[in-house]
Amino acid sequence: MKKPFLAAIASVALSSASFAGTGWLESYNYTWAGVNDTTYTLNGGGEPPSTTGAPVGPFNGANLGTYTNAGSGFTLFLNSAISAWADGSDSFSNFSLWYRASTNSTGSFTQVSAGSITNISGNNWRGFATGVNLGSLTEGNYKIDTYLSRTHSWVTEGVTNSFTTYLNVGGDTGGTVPSSNFFSADLQVVPEPSTYAMLTLAAAGLGAHMWRRRRRE
Repeated sequence: MKKPFLAAIASVALSSASFAGTGWLESYNYTWAGVNDTTYTLNGGGEPPSTTGAPVGPFNGANLGTYTNAGSGFTLFLNSAISAWADGSDSFSNFSLWYRASTNSTGSFTQVSAGSITNISGNNWRGFATGVNLGSLTEGNYKIDTYLSRTHSWVTEGVTNSFTTYLNVGGDTGGTVPSSNFFSADLQVVPEPSTYAMLTLAAAGLGAHMWRRRRRE
């Protein structure tokens, strides 16, 4: 009875050791508003890929700016440069950015997977999850909540294993999907100036009407 039990323990230990040989590297969220990328750090301050530019600060707590919704929307894309390391022949089958845009910090998250994952040096890997279009948001004050995931793959005795782990502000959550401590930034969407003008005229007209009505009473 002892030998099968010990063999099972050894098998679990081997798998755990393989899984343990992986970790997060510096990753970044970056936005594109039609001109240049603006890069924000997530889990460290190392220099990101040159295509995203030097970081301006952490994404968590950042203000992504104020944008005018001119009927056809505005240009603002959210992207992520995701990096991790894995020992030996281990690799990654998925890097993902999870995001939601809400006015009350509720709602489900949408997954955006990296189109490809590249071995950039030694055991280091990187992928870009891109194309989140925030330009269709209507007027309001938004909280952009994000977290990352990576799926690590390894082979044990000819069997391919995989495990997905997550990253939020508190660090690696293991296999637990984050329910709080998201990387969160603020975003404001305001009406176009002509809309403000119409609202002002409407308010002025209503005020004049009420004034005339009181004069007649």
